[in-house]
Amino acid sequence: MLAAQLIKYREDLNQVLSLKDSQLKELLTQKLELIKNLEQEKHELQKNLKETRLSVQVQEEIIESVRLENTKLTSKANDLEIVVASINKERLASESQQKFPGQDKEKFDQKQLAASPQLEKMEQRLQEFQQMVGKNKNDAEKEVIESSQKGLWDVHFQNKELRSQLESFRKALTALQDDRERLIEDFRVLQSKYSSELKAEKRRADKLETEISNFKSNFLNMLQQNFLWNQSSQEAKNKKTLDQLAEELENLCKLLTSRNLEISQLSSECENYSQQLDAFSKAMSSLQGDRERLLQELRKLQVAHEAKQGPSSVSTPSDNTSEISSLKHNLEDLQVDRDRLVKEGAIVATAEISKLKAKIDDLERDLQQTKSFQEEAEKEKISYQNELIGLRMEKNLLLAEYQALQSQFQASLKEKEQQITELQRMHHEVVSQGTIAAVAGYPMKGLETVALLGSTDVPEQMSHLLNERNRLQNELQRCLQEMHQRELRFQQMNSKAMQSVEENAVLSAQLKTVSQTLRDNQLRYTDLQNRYLQLEREYQTQIASVQGPAQGEPQTQVPPGAPQEKAAVIVEIDNMELSELRKRLAEMETQHDSAQQTVSQLTEMLSNEKTRRQAAEEALGLSEDQFKRLEVTAYRSTPREYAVQMESDEEREALIINSNEHIIVRKVKGGTLSFRRWIRGRSLYCSKLLTSRAKSRYLFLSYLVILHLLVFCA
Repeated sequence: MLAAQLIKYREDLNQVLSLKDSQLKELLTQKLELIKNLEQEKHELQKNLKETRLSVQVQEEIIESVRLENTKLTSKANDLEIVVASINKERLASESQQKFPGQDKEKFDQKQLAASPQLEKMEQRLQEFQQMVGKNKNDAEKEVIESSQKGLWDVHFQNKELRSQLESFRKALTALQDDRERLIEDFRVLQSKYSSELKAEKRRADKLETEISNFKSNFLNMLQQNFLWNQSSQEAKNKKTLDQLAEELENLCKLLTSRNLEISQLSSECENYSQQLDAFSKAMSSLQGDRERLLQELRKLQVAHEAKQGPSSVSTPSDNTSEISSLKHNLEDLQVDRDRLVKEGAIVATAEISKLKAKIDDLERDLQQTKSFQEEAEKEKISYQNELIGLRMEKNLLLAEYQALQSQFQASLKEKEQQITELQRMHHEVVSQGTIAAVAGYPMKGLETVALLGSTDVPEQMSHLLNERNRLQNELQRCLQEMHQRELRFQQMNSKAMQSVEENAVLSAQLKTVSQTLRDNQLRYTDLQNRYLQLEREYQTQIASVQGPAQGEPQTQVPPGAPQEKAAVIVEIDNMELSELRKRLAEMETQHDSAQQTVSQLTEMLSNEKTRRQAAEEALGLSEDQFKRLEVTAYRSTPREYAVQMESDEEREALIINSNEHIIVRKVKGGTLSFRRWIRGRSLYCSKLLTSRAKSRYLFLSYLVILHLLVFCA
C-alpha cells in the first residue's frame, strides 16, 4: 500500500512538474513570438525611417531648388528694371531728337518742361509697380517661409513622437533583454536543479540496487534458516512473509523502472531546454545587434536633424501620418496583448492555486495515513516488546537450569574420579605398607588383616562405582537430549525474534521512505511556490515594461489593474494556508522523528539481545565441548599414582638403639611411631574414600582408633 501511495505521489509530482514545464515552454513560446513581433515591428520601423529620410532629403532638395529659383527671379527682375529704365530713357531721348531736330532750344525746353510732369507720373507709376512687385515678392516669400516653418514644426513634432516611440521601444527591448537574462538565469537554475535531481535520483537508484541485493541475500539466508524449521507449525507464517516479500520486491522493481523512466525523461527535457536556450540566446544576440545598429542610426539621424533644424521647411507628406497611424495600431495591439496576458496570468494563477490546494489535501491525507501506520507500528512494537520480555525470561530460566545441571554433573564427575583415585591409592598403600612392615620387623598383623579386609571390599566398590558411572552417563545423555530440545526451542525463539527484528527493520525502512517522500514533497512544494512567485514577479515586471511606453498616451489606453490586485489577494490567502500547512507538516515531522527514535531504540535493544543470545550460544557450545571432554576422560583409565613418604628425623632416631634408655621407654616410642604411621595411612585412605561425607568419615576414623587401642592394650 505504501509503495503504491509513493508511486501515486511521484506520479502526481511528475505531472505537476510536467505542467510547470509545459507552462514555462508556453511562456517561452509567447516570449519568442513577442520577440518575433518586435523584430517585425523593428523592420517596419526601419523601413519607415528610411522612407522618412528619403522624403526629408527630397523636401530639402525641393527647398533648395525653390530658394535658387527665388534668387534667380529676383536678380532677373532687378536686371529687367534697370534695362527697362535705360531703354525708356534712350527711347525718350531718341524720340525727342527725331521730332524736333531743327527747333530751338527754348521750345525743346518748354516741351521738356511740359513733358516733365508726365515723366514724373510715369516714374511714380514705375515706383508703384516696383513696390507692388516687392510686396508680392515679400508676401510670396513670407508665405513660403511660413509654410516651410509649419512643415518643419510638423516634422519636428513627428520626430519627437518617433523619438518617444523609439525610446519606448528601447525600453521594451531593455525589458526583453532583462527578461531574457532572467530566463537564462532561471534556465540555469532549473538546469542545475534538474542535474542535482538527476544525480540524487541516480544515487537513490544505486542505493535501491544495493538495498535490493542486500535484501535478496538476506532473503536467501532467511529461506535457508526457514527451511530448518518445523513444516507443520510455521507454513502459514512463512507463506505470508514470502508473499509480503514478493510484493515488496515487485514494488521495488516498479520503483526502479519508474525512476529510470524519470531519469530518461529529465535528461531529454534537459537536452530540449539546452537547445531552446541556445536558440533563445542566438535570437537575443541578433536582437541586441539590431538594437545597437538602430541606436547608432538614430544617433546619426539626430545629429543630422539637429544640424538641419534652422532653415526653412516643407509641408509634411502623407507617409508620416500613415506611419504614425500604423504605430498607434501596433500600440493598441500591444495593449490588447497585454490585457490578454493579464487575464491568462490570472486564470493560470487560479488554476495553479487550485492544483496546489488539491495537492495539500492529498498531503494531509497521506499524513493521516502515516499517522495510522505509525499507530499500527507502535502496537506491533509493544507486542514485540512483550514477546522479547517473554523470550528473555525463558532464556534466563534455560540458562539457570543449564548452569545447575552443569554444576551437578561436574560435582558428580569430580566425586567419582576422586573415589576411583582414592581406591587405587589405598590399594597401593596397603601393598607398600605390607612390604615396609615386613622389612622393619614391626608387629603389623592387625594392620594387615584390616588392609586385607579393605582389599576384599574393593571389587564390590568398583562394581558399584561402575554402575553409578553408567547411571550418570545415562542421566548425562538424558540431560543432553533435554539440552538439545531446549536449544531447538531457543533456536525457534531466536528465529521468531529475528523475524520480528526484520519486520521492525522493514517497517522502519518504510517509515523512513515515507518521511523522505514527505520531505521531498514539501521541498518540491516550496520550490513550486517560489517558482510561482518568481513567475508572478516576472509577469508584473513585463506588465510594467509594457505599460512604460504607453504612459505618455491618454488614460483610456492604460489597462485596468483589477486582475493584479485579485492575484495578490489570492497569493496572500494561499500564503496563510501554506503557513498553516507548513506548521502541520512540521508537527507531523516531529511526531515521525519521535517514532523513528523509538524504532531505533527498539532496534538497539534487539541488537543487544542478539549479542546476548550469541554470548549464550557461545557458552552453550563451550559447555558442550566440556561435556564431550568429560565423557572422553570418563571412559579412559586413570593413571596409577605412587606416593613415597620419607621418614622424619624422630622416626630415624627411634630406629637407632640407645643403650642409656630403658626398654619400656624404647617400646613406648616404637609403639607411638607405628601408631602415627598407621593413623597417617588410615587418614589418607579415609579422606580419599569419603570426601563428600564428613560425619561418616570421622565416625569411621574414631571406630578404627578405638579398635586399634583395644588391640594394642590387649
